[in-house]
Amino acid sequence: DIAIRIYRGIFLFVLVTFLLAVNTWGWRKAGVNHVLIFELDPRDHLSYQHLLEVGVFFLTFSLILTTICSFKSF
Repeated sequence: DIAIRIYRGIFLFVLVTFLLAVNTWGWRKAGVNHVLIFELDPRDHLSYQHLLEVGVFFLTFSLILTTICSFKSF
């Protein structure tokens, strides 16, 4: 319970990144050109695979950090 209150910012970032990846995947599957709609530079935007990688990286990092902090007594 305490760990959730402490690390909810990291978990929120992971959730938003994951949902953005799912949204981008849905747009691509439906044929929506989100790069043109949001006026993104086509050379510098992230695909849904890269967004999922970022989300999984931060999820792993936050779980490791939570585990380490839960075993230490402060």
